[in-house]
Amino acid sequence: MKRSLLFGLLLIGLVLPHNPPSYAAGYASCVSVSSAEVTKDFGNLVYSLKIKDLCDSGIRSYKLTLKSNKFSVPDVTNSYVILYGYSKNVNFSLKNYSPGDYYPSLEISSSEDFERNTVSLPGFRIDSPVNCVQVVRSGLDPSTLSYTYSLTVKNICSSLDSYSFGNVYFELQGAGLNTGSQKLYSLSDYGTSLTFRLTGITNGSYFPSLYVRDFSNSSSKSFQLTGFTIGKVSTKSSESVSSKQVCVSGKNYSEECFDFPDWTYEICSSNQAGKVQIKSGTSWLFGWNFKGVKDLDRCQSDNPFLITISGYSKSSANLRLYFTKYQLKPAFYSNFKVTVR
Repeated sequence: MKRSLLFGLLLIGLVLPHNPPSYAAGYASCVSVSSAEVTKDFGNLVYSLKIKDLCDSGIRSYKLTLKSNKFSVPDVTNSYVILYGYSKNVNFSLKNYSPGDYYPSLEISSSEDFERNTVSLPGFRIDSPVNCVQVVRSGLDPSTLSYTYSLTVKNICSSLDSYSFGNVYFELQGAGLNTGSQKLYSLSDYGTSLTFRLTGITNGSYFPSLYVRDFSNSSSKSFQLTGFTIGKVSTKSSESVSSKQVCVSGKNYSEECFDFPDWTYEICSSNQAGKVQIKSGTSWLFGWNFKGVKDLDRCQSDNPFLITISGYSKSSANLRLYFTKYQLKPAFYSNFKVTVR
């Protein structure tokens, strides 16, 4: 009789599910996240987590949901994720994540006890596509019979996949140039070519720029490109263009002059990022976003970020940098002026 009773107890122990440990609120509390980072998976941007089950209670499946701190970004859910006592990679697609700073959390639930647990995850930043464009090469294309201007642009941000540039338009601008805008459905890390046909162009010297605009978040940026000459240009005209200068000045900033039309404005700041704004009448219009780099060789520890603003101007203008709040440091403005002489 005792032997039969013992066999029955063992059988019940095998059939009944294991209970979560006494310190846990449920099976969801058994899940541990050891690391989290933004990576690329076959060209797509993902938030990759290393996750494991700390409770030695057999194999269980979980529902894991990456929750964003922004209402406009939908949750990303992975259902029926099998976890073990050793770490396992679980990826969440960031395809629908718009540019900005994110401080996500992970919601964990188990179908065995229907308990839920939410843990905070490391924050990350999705860069604006416009700020991730870099011009690698530009100039007239000698391989075509018609006048064609070609250039190569690439994605320099590891936080964006190649398909994040679907709403970005590229336009070749400059006096005497009428090329329209183009759209690239993807932009690779290695470089993607753009070609503009210069229809109806006449003899003269040209100083083109590339205007890049992202309609999804109303951001834009301009790049000065390699100039070119069509036909013969009089010496007088060439000297007139080359004699111009663009000078940059500001508060506690000694005036610095550059060859027309390019200029550069560099300062050290306590805040890392912000927006360039251009004065139009009594209003300040958005120009483009900027982000500095920490450079203690050129900047002091109380203002560790080197801010480099480059542009081109055909006329004088008043500009300012709007520095957004950074950690405990408040937002502020830094005005400067561009003068064409």
